[in-house]
Amino acid sequence: MTPGPDLASVVARLEKENRNLVTRLEVLEKQKGSAVAGLIANAVLILSAVLLVGYLGFFPPGILRLPLQARTVEADEIILNCRDASARARVVADSKGLHAFDDSGKDMLRRP
Repeated sequence: MTPGPDLASVVARLEKENRNLVTRLEVLEKQKGSAVAGLIANAVLILSAVLLVGYLGFFPPGILRLPLQARTVEADEIILNCRDASARARVVADSKGLHAFDDSGKDMLRRP
């Protein structure tokens, strides 16, 4: 009969393997955290690139302004604005008819 390894050497070998496994696990956990940060960084990079391409005008004009088409439009009043967002005129339909008011409130369609 051949003598087997003693108990102390088996325990020492198992403890060494355990330390190695714990070290490898800690490294993998650190890499997992950096993968999330990398994913967020890539998303921000892609979003920045799309915004830059749009800002520089590489998109065709048809993508920026889609044609507006409608069979029926219903509104109580229509407000016409300037580019600086100030109201220039209002068109209102009521029981008395169609009225167009300027920015001071004067009816532009009324005859003097």
